[in-house]
Amino acid sequence: MAGSDELLAQGIAAAKAGQRDAARQLFQTLLRQDPRSELGWLWLSGLLDAPAQKRDCLQRVLAINPHNELALRGLQQLAQSEAASFLATFEPHQPSAPKTIAPPASEVQAPLPLPITLAAPAPVPVAAAQVQETAPATAAPAVVDLPPPSDVVDAPCVFCGAPTGPSGECAACGMEQIFDCPECGRHIDLREHMVCECGFDMKVFIVNGQLRREQLGDLYRDRDYPAAAVKQWKAALDSSSRSADLHRKIAAIYLDLGLIEQARKHNDLSKKR
Repeated sequence: MAGSDELLAQGIAAAKAGQRDAARQLFQTLLRQDPRSELGWLWLSGLLDAPAQKRDCLQRVLAINPHNELALRGLQQLAQSEAASFLATFEPHQPSAPKTIAPPASEVQAPLPLPITLAAPAPVPVAAAQVQETAPATAAPAVVDLPPPSDVVDAPCVFCGAPTGPSGECAACGMEQIFDCPECGRHIDLREHMVCECGFDMKVFIVNGQLRREQLGDLYRDRDYPAAAVKQWKAALDSSSRSADLHRKIAAIYLDLGLIEQARKHNDLSKKR
């Protein structure tokens, strides 16, 4: 059986030669042998297409080395590109895509530039115990992809009690049932459980059957999940007595993302009485 160093070298060679499927398989084999291979996770992240899988690999890199600049930059790219795409669905004009931050030129064992568009990946078959060892306690930025269809069918809405389907949104009251965990980024389906696998408890944001959207948005912002923050703040606008503050918060997020037109719009709305 090939050792970790040999698998790493073979995987890098295959990736550089454009043999992406073979490279993925080699890095997956490497990571089964050595789940704390920083370069293995970093290279694999460049061979994955799904943002959630790419992000998971980069977070594992940071769990091993919190100062890895390429992983930090890769996560920043994901945060900005996903957020800009997601936020554009709420506004009348689609903004220009944010500039991609290219990683610096590196030596032979440097990873592929992130993000990179490749064929759909197979999941990394790492044992659950190994995943637990390498998963970071606090997630890095941005989970903004739409939640997957739920396996829960006709479960009652946690807010109004009406039956819900697999879409993750109640047809009766319109409340979403699936949220991104502000701590680790996993999807939490409240109809199944309120506490995420990482220990984060969503119940603190549900009071008398009402979702404390502004406070949840504040936490998303503090954890650097900009799109999730804006989604909650915009949903809170109609019922909040602090709409001016919410518009200012939304404007600040848009400004940080370079979405000047949207930032100006919400800044103007914050001044209306």
